[in-house]
Amino acid sequence: MQKKTVIALTLLLGLSTSIFTIKGLPLVRFPINDITTNTTNPPAFSAVISLRNKGNNSVEYGGPLVAARQAILYADIQPINSDLSLENAFKKALRIAKNMGWKIIATDEKNGIIEAVDTTPIFRFKDDVIIRVTNIGIGMGSRIDLRSQSRIGLSDFGKNASRIRSFIKNFSS
Repeated sequence: MQKKTVIALTLLLGLSTSIFTIKGLPLVRFPINDITTNTTNPPAFSAVISLRNKGNNSVEYGGPLVAARQAILYADIQPINSDLSLENAFKKALRIAKNMGWKIIATDEKNGIIEAVDTTPIFRFKDDVIIRVTNIGIGMGSRIDLRSQSRIGLSDFGKNASRIRSFIKNFSS
């Protein structure tokens, strides 16, 4: 019993230092675990749904409340606008996702969809990721939207935003 108490207190102390603020905002007031580049029309998960366990977070986007939280915490998370054609942008996005170590679950080049799972290194949490590539217009390039969502927990401590930022940086270079 004493060992469990020590472990619980250690975890609580460790979490308390990171729970109270990120970017000066209390996470208790702003928990978020679902980040997207498109809060009005986020990419919808499909293939990864069957991989989730009972009790995992819903794959349904949280709507205006989550969008407002994201706007406060991660205003820099925006879609990628590319000069690449849909086909070339899709191939580049798939290559980057693989290079980032994501496990590719499904690809649909015709509809510009890539679904993947990323596993966090220490605690081995599974987070679902979807990439949607669309045409901006004939000869005008493409738009890449991403969504990264934790399967468990109310807050991801910034991991989903970090993942999307890394993808955007890799795509833009």
